[in-house]
Amino acid sequence: MKKKRRISLSLTILAPVLLGVLALQGVAIFFAHKAARDADYNDCVANDKVQLLAARMVMPPNVQAAVDAIKTVYEANPIEAWPTTQEGVKAYQNLYSEARESEEYTDFTNSFPASLLGDYADNIRVGFFDQAKNRFVTVLCQANGSVYNVSFAGSFDTMDPGQLVNGSFYGVTWRDEKRNTDYLISGASNKPADPFSGWWIIRSTKLEALYSVSDDFMRRYIWIGGASFVGMAVLSFIGIQFGLLRPIKKLSRRSDAYVSTMQEGSLSDSFELDRKPFADEISTLNDSLFYMQESMKDYSEQIKEATVREQKAAADLALAEKIQASMVPSKPLLGEKVTFYGKMNPAKEVGGDFFSYFPVDDDHYGFYIGDVSGKGVPAALFMARAASVARLLIGELDVDRINAVLCKDNNEDLFVTGFFGVIDTKKNVLHYVNCGHEPVFFRHKGVYAPLEEERNLPIGCIEDFSYRKQSIPVEEGDALFLYTDGLSEAMDLDGNLFGKERILETLNKYALFPGSALFDAMDQEVKGFVKDAEQSDDTCYVHVGFTKQESIDYAPTMEGLSEVSAFVENTLSPLFDAAVIHPLLVMVDELCSNIVRYSKATKASLTLSYGPKTIHMTLVDDGVPFDPIHTKAEKDIDEEGGLGIIMVSALCEAMSYARAKEQNILVLQAKTNK
Repeated sequence: MKKKRRISLSLTILAPVLLGVLALQGVAIFFAHKAARDADYNDCVANDKVQLLAARMVMPPNVQAAVDAIKTVYEANPIEAWPTTQEGVKAYQNLYSEARESEEYTDFTNSFPASLLGDYADNIRVGFFDQAKNRFVTVLCQANGSVYNVSFAGSFDTMDPGQLVNGSFYGVTWRDEKRNTDYLISGASNKPADPFSGWWIIRSTKLEALYSVSDDFMRRYIWIGGASFVGMAVLSFIGIQFGLLRPIKKLSRRSDAYVSTMQEGSLSDSFELDRKPFADEISTLNDSLFYMQESMKDYSEQIKEATVREQKAAADLALAEKIQASMVPSKPLLGEKVTFYGKMNPAKEVGGDFFSYFPVDDDHYGFYIGDVSGKGVPAALFMARAASVARLLIGELDVDRINAVLCKDNNEDLFVTGFFGVIDTKKNVLHYVNCGHEPVFFRHKGVYAPLEEERNLPIGCIEDFSYRKQSIPVEEGDALFLYTDGLSEAMDLDGNLFGKERILETLNKYALFPGSALFDAMDQEVKGFVKDAEQSDDTCYVHVGFTKQESIDYAPTMEGLSEVSAFVENTLSPLFDAAVIHPLLVMVDELCSNIVRYSKATKASLTLSYGPKTIHMTLVDDGVPFDPIHTKAEKDIDEEGGLGIIMVSALCEAMSYARAKEQNILVLQAKTNK
């Protein structure tokens, strides 16, 4: 046996523990740092409140005169933005020279209490607020006992007016764009009731200085925590490697030797292990491996026997699937006035759904669809019985007798929901009975709608139940769509059902489609709805169309194109004159030519469904996706195939398209004018 590379078990054990410790340390550092910063912030805000309240009381009496002097110059020289050049700043600063040299301003500067800076503040400013431009205008700015050079009298900064409406604010983060520095600022007005008319004093503290102690604390904590983490990791690794893993590795080597022997097909010898050489837990593992060797021999024999039984059961189930498939029609039934199509999709190898259609005599056709309660083999066996009885007795539509036969010896209490019908092609009448089955949809004048049905009990429930028969006239172009509940109850990953409304919507979306094309379109709609959800129930379809139908498979080549044209002409010329056939040949020639030239298809087919009044042509190919109804080529003669599509649209009465089962399906409808 080739030995695989393994990740060290020490790392496997240590990694999640160390990551957990590292995460806890990170959380502890984060919260410790946050707590230290919060404490610094709260101390600064508390100090600001005390200092600002005191400042309003000890401010020199000439403060208002100094403010008015600067304010007069500011209002007389309005500017929209701060100068961007050094010359501009100097010129703006010179505007205030006379005001700064005034007696009022000089007295105010000399008498300003520098002690208001306190322990935290980086600078303190006195000024007023320009409400119209959201500016705080500096009258005096001091820091560390000296005039602050950057914020001179008349300089201004943008400030949110919402911070000032209460006459004071504390602990607001603010960025000074001139100095490219973040500050924590607090302010108070001498007129709290009307803060925009008085003067303000604002204290600013650099965040870098405020949080310097807490940031130093965080760095020291990280170094100490990292060192302790590395030390713990090293010691833990040594302890695990030598105290635990060395004996386990010894057992592992010997287990590998045993597995190699087992893969070579020999389980007669047990691999050698020492008795009680380790600590209690390792000794228990040692004993368990001895027991495993003995059990493995017996289990191997059981597996061999079970595998043989499973293979035989799978072969029997595959045979049952073939037998069940042979009990339903494998091909459509094409009569003179009626066509039958059927399809079955079992959820498992065998299921309880069934259908059939067959001629009873020259003028009558019988058909049915059914769904047995339950699933798997019991349902399949009861289905076989029900299908056999129904075929024998459906000629007279004697559902009462079918029910009586199935009720006898029904020890498992199984039952069948079904729809049974007989078509009289001479009188153009459909006789039918619905035995508790899903609603049937009937297409009349090109539109599908629920068939009017009287509900009866499922067959196999009550032996003497009397089933009510119904009859309706049918005409050329009518159709029936029958299905089992595996379609309506198809479920997506969220538990939503496909439902009868979506079935009816899909049928009318593809109302022109004949049987097999309609089945493919329906499967495509269901697949788009359920997506990746697994099929949960058997599904059967039956389509009955009241038209004659013929088809041809052809190679998508120029030689095949001539075969298709000949097929259309030979099929329809005995029934219709040239005025009807010629437009059909033009449509076939244009569309099949597009398939040959542009689709890259490898196979194609044409199906004719026709009666005295209407002709339907169904073209199917496995080429690249191409929707002639909604494509740009429909209106653009320069597109590939554009001219042909425009001609076909003008000649036919209706068109319908679907992309299903990796195939293009196009149906054209034309009137015969009879």
